[in-house]
Amino acid sequence: MPSSQLFAVNNLGRVFCLSTDEACWRELDYLGIEFKRLSAHESVLWALGGDHQVYVFVYGSSVPIRVCEESYENQRWNPIEGFTGVLLPSDRPNFSSADGLTSRVLSTITLPTLAWSWESPWHLHYTHEGHALEKEGWTYAIDFPRTYTAEKRWNSCVRRRKWVRYRRYVALDTWSAVPPIHQDATEEPFIDVSVGGGEVPGEDPDRLMVWAVTALNRVMVRDGVDGSCPEGCRWTHIPTPPDKDVTSVCAGRSGRVWAVTWDGKVIVRTGISRDCPVGNDWVVVEPPEGSQLQQVAVGVQVVWAVTRDHRVWFRRGLEGSDSASSYNSIMGISWLLMVGSLNSVSVGPNDQVWGVSSEDTLVLVRTGVTPSELAGRTWKPISLPISTCESPSNSGQSSSTSPQSNVSGVGKVTSPDTAAPGEINLEGVEKVLASLSVKASAEEEEEGKVKEQQEDENISGKAEGGEKIDGALQDESLGPPQSMVESVDSPSIEIKYPEDCSSLESSGMSDHAGDYVASLLASQSSPVNDLKAIPGEPSQQEDSTAQKSAEQQYFPPSSKEWSESRLRHASSTSSQGSLGPLRGEMGVLREEGPVFNLLQVEDDHLWLWVTGGGCWIKASNMPKW
Repeated sequence: MPSSQLFAVNNLGRVFCLSTDEACWRELDYLGIEFKRLSAHESVLWALGGDHQVYVFVYGSSVPIRVCEESYENQRWNPIEGFTGVLLPSDRPNFSSADGLTSRVLSTITLPTLAWSWESPWHLHYTHEGHALEKEGWTYAIDFPRTYTAEKRWNSCVRRRKWVRYRRYVALDTWSAVPPIHQDATEEPFIDVSVGGGEVPGEDPDRLMVWAVTALNRVMVRDGVDGSCPEGCRWTHIPTPPDKDVTSVCAGRSGRVWAVTWDGKVIVRTGISRDCPVGNDWVVVEPPEGSQLQQVAVGVQVVWAVTRDHRVWFRRGLEGSDSASSYNSIMGISWLLMVGSLNSVSVGPNDQVWGVSSEDTLVLVRTGVTPSELAGRTWKPISLPISTCESPSNSGQSSSTSPQSNVSGVGKVTSPDTAAPGEINLEGVEKVLASLSVKASAEEEEEGKVKEQQEDENISGKAEGGEKIDGALQDESLGPPQSMVESVDSPSIEIKYPEDCSSLESSGMSDHAGDYVASLLASQSSPVNDLKAIPGEPSQQEDSTAQKSAEQQYFPPSSKEWSESRLRHASSTSSQGSLGPLRGEMGVLREEGPVFNLLQVEDDHLWLWVTGGGCWIKASNMPKW
C-alpha cells in the first residue's frame, strides 16, 4: 500500500504531518497563519484558520494542474464590408464561449485567485477536428450555431476563431486562501469546514464535496471542487430548518453529510446523488439520552460522535452507500457508548478511526477496525518525536521526506547530527576554519607590534627625563603603582541611586568620598610603589581578596550579565569602608525577583485536532507507530 498522511494541529496552531512509512511528525511550512481545524482528502487539505477563513493545501501532486481558458471571436459577413465584428442583435457576443451564451472578452478574463499564474499570453488555436487551419485560424458556417468547417464556401455567412491561454496552479505544497463569501471577509466568517466525496455512486471520483458553517449558523457548499480546480468556484447557501442552528458539519466520502446543532442534536442531509450533489432535505437524529453532541465524524459505513462531556459514541445500523435507500440505512438505529474520552474524532477512507484524548491530548488510533468489526477494539496512543521548522533535530530524524509525499517542513535547517549524508559541504567548512585561523594569527601579530611600540616609547621617554633613579626605572618598568591601577579601573564619578541616598546616610557617604579622593591624590604624587601597609589595617591584597569574596557573595555568576552596571558600582565603592558592600547588597536585593517553580510542558504534544481523511491503513497492516 502506498504511503499516505495523517494531519494534526497542536495548541500553537501549527499543522503537522505523519506519513505511514515514517515514525516522526513533520511540521508543514509555517506562513504566519495559525489553524483551528483540518479536514483531509487524497492530495488536498482544507483548514479553518485563526482568522476564521478557509484555506486549502494541495500536496503530493507530481502532475501540474493546468487549465486552458478559451474565448471565441465571432464575425458576420455583409455585402459592404465583408466579414466584420458588427453582429446582429440576435447574434452572440463578439467574444463568447463555445456555445455563445456567455460573453468572454479577453481583457475581462483574469486569474481566479493568487494561487494561479499565466503561462503564456493569448494566442490562436490552429487546429479544428484534427485538421490544420489557415494562418488566421478561422472556421466557417452558414449561421450561428451550425457546423463549422475549415474551408470557406459561397454560403459561409459567419465565421469564428478560437483564442486560448493557459494558467497553472502554483500553490502546491503551500497554503492558499479560499475566496470568502463576501468581499469583506469579516462580514461572515467561518467556524467549521469539511471535505468529502470521491465515492458517491455514479459521480466522478475526482469531484469533491466541501461543506462549511459560518458564524451566522449558515451551511455553505463550495461548488466546482475537483482536480483541475482545487479551491472551487463559488459558495452556495444550503437552507436549514428554522429552529436548527448548525455549529459543525462533516461530509463523508460516500456523500453522507451530518451536521450538529446548538442544542446538541444532529441533522442529516438526504437525497444526495450524482444528479443532486447537495441533497434536497434535512432529517433530525436525536442524540444519546442525557447527552448533547459536540462533533460527528462520518465514514463510508460508520458514524462516530463526541458529546460535550467528552464521551465517545458509535452509531449502529448504518449501511453502505449502495444500499442507502431506507430510513434506517441512512440514519442508523441507535447510539453505542464506547470506552475512552476524546476531544475530537476523525474517520478515514476505509472507516479507520483517530481521535485526540481529552486527558493527555495525545493522538489516538483505533485498533482492530475491520469490515466485520467496524467498532474496533481499543485505543492506541501515537507517541512519536516531532520535527519542527525551527528545530528539526528534536526528533533525531533526518529532514528528508518520503519520495511519495511532498509534505514537509520547508525551510528546515539541518545540523551535523541530523543531516543526511551529502548535506554538509566539508570543503566549505575547511575554508571557513582556515580563514578564521589566519584572521586570528594576524590579529595576534598586530597586537604584539602595538605592545612593542608602546614599550619602546615608554623606555625612550624615561631615558630622556633623567630625573629618576635606576631603581625607580626598574620598578616602573615592571608596572604602574597599585594605587594607579585602582584609580584607572575605578570610575572617577561615583554613581548614586536615589533609593540609596537617604537623609541619614548622606553625610557619611560624602565623608567617605572625600577620604577616597585625598588618598587618590596622595598615591599619584608618590614616585615609586613602595607603600607599606599600616599596622592594624588590612592590606591591599587582603582588601582585594575580601572585595572578590564580597562580589561573589552578593553577585553570583548567574547574575553577572544583567547586573554588570551594579558590579562596577560595588567594586568602585568597596574600598570606602563598610558602606560599599552594603550598597552592593542593596542593589542585588532590589533587582532579584520572586522565584517560581515552572512546570516543563511539551507544547508540541498538546494536540487539538486530528484528521485522517486521506490516511489509508488496515488493521492487518498497521504502520510502525
